[in-house]
Formats: sequence, C-alpha cells, structure tokens
Amino acid sequence: MKFFNSTTQHLLLGLVLFILTSTSHLFSQNIRYKIVGNDVESRPKFVLRPSVSFSIPPSDLVEGLPIFVSIEAQYWTKMIDYRATGSFGTFKGGAIGATYHLSEKVKVKKEKYVTSRTETKNTTTTKYFKAPANVHRISGPCADFTSGIYGTAGFYSKLDLGWDFQHYGRSYAEYNNRTIRGSSNGWLSLKVQAVLANVAIDMTDYFKLGAGTGKYTEKRKTAVGAQVNISGAVRPWKTVTFYYALPLGYMRYMGVANAPETTSKGAPILNIILGTQIKI
Repeated sequence: MKFFNSTTQHLLLGLVLFILTSTSHLFSQNIRYKIVGNDVESRPKFVLRPSVSFSIPPSDLVEGLPIFVSIEAQYWTKMIDYRATGSFGTFKGGAIGATYHLSEKVKVKKEKYVTSRTETKNTTTTKYFKAPANVHRISGPCADFTSGIYGTAGFYSKLDLGWDFQHYGRSYAEYNNRTIRGSSNGWLSLKVQAVLANVAIDMTDYFKLGAGTGKYTEKRKTAVGAQVNISGAVRPWKTVTFYYALPLGYMRYMGVANAPETTSKGAPILNIILGTQIKI
C-alpha cells in the first residue's frame, strides 16, 4: 500500500508538471506580435517647457508656500545638451545648465507591453509580455547654476554638480489586432547631484530677547548638501505633451554650530514642477 501511494504521488506530480509545462509552451507559442514605431532617433532636439513650481523655501525668511512660473529651454547637440530657465514669482531669476554626453548609445532591452489589467477590491492582476526594443541612453557629468531673488530672503544662488542619466524610449507592439505602447515610452532624466548654495537665514535668538528690544539678526550662509532630480516628458515626440520634475534632497547651513537654538540648521530641497513640453 505504501508503494502504491508513493508511486501514485509521483505519477500525479509528473502529470501536473507536464500539464504546466505544456500550458506554458502553448501560451508562449500563441504570442504573436510585431514591434513598430521603434524610431528612437526621432527624439526632439529642442524643446520649451512652461511650468508652475511649488517648493519648500531654502530659508525661514521666506514666508508661506513659494509659487513661481518658469519657462525652460533645452537643446541637445551630439556631445552636450544645454538648459536655460527663467522664473517669475516668489523666485525671480534664472538658471543655466548642461550635460556632457560621456556615453550616448542606442541599446536593445526587453520592453514590457501590458495586454490587460484587472482590478478587484484587494488585488490587481496585470498580464504582459516582453519583447526586445531599441532605447536611446545618455550618461555623463552635469552642472546647473541658479541665481536670483528668493522672496524676502533676497539674493539666492545654488550650484548643482553631479551625474545625469537620460533615457528615451518609443515603441509599440501590434498584438491581437491591438497596438500596445511600451511601458517605458517617453523621456526621463535622473540627476544625482551635490549642492552648494548661498542664502540669507534668520539667526535671531528669540529666547533671549527682552520685551520691546526689536533685535533681529539676519546672516548670509553657505549651504552644502545633495539632491536627486527626476524629470520627464510623456510622449515627447508629440508637439505638446506633459512634463514634470522633482528635485528632492537636503542642504545644511555652514557656520551655525553655535547659533541660537531657534536657528534652523538646514533646509530640505523639494520642488514640485508641473507643466507642458513643446517641441520646436
């Protein structure tokens, strides 16, 4: 009886494995697709980006939520892409930047194409297949310099130095009489940067002020830190498309070790930028 049970179990296990293998094979054989629109060299060379920004201010001297509008221009050449931005609002000034293309190449990667997505109360089931497609990638050192008047904090400058990783993808799969876009279609830039800034901060010792003294101390300090700046455009090959950017990090004020307890020791870097990208 033990032999029968053991033999039966092995046979059932082998049958289940055979069915699973056969089903997987049949499913893979049923995938019939054609990759189209995979022209990554069609990426735009010159774009304008009008946007609105909401940010955490770099100094306690700036009251409220800083809001400003900007327009950025970016131009790609064979070895370098250049950036220039003008802003008006809580921050009035401009920025310039560039990325040197130390590496620029078209690579083949496995792109994901989602065929269906089913949602229930607790779960989401996604079905997809992967297929090789061309993507354009740029990698190299980058620098961005910002200068202007930041609200009541006055003059403000910031230098960002680091590395820029850019990705451009455009592909579609013709599958079952449908056209499915690649999951990484679009333009994406990821900058990892060190930050050096100069800003006026409030160093008033509010705990030691006598009534009616009116004493107020404002000093200009250097700040150092780091940030990750993610930006991207959806369907950048279109004439007008959605654009976003999110610099995120922290910078610490230098020379405040012996400052009053009420003095901030640093400031977070957070700027939410939403707008459009216009291909010129």
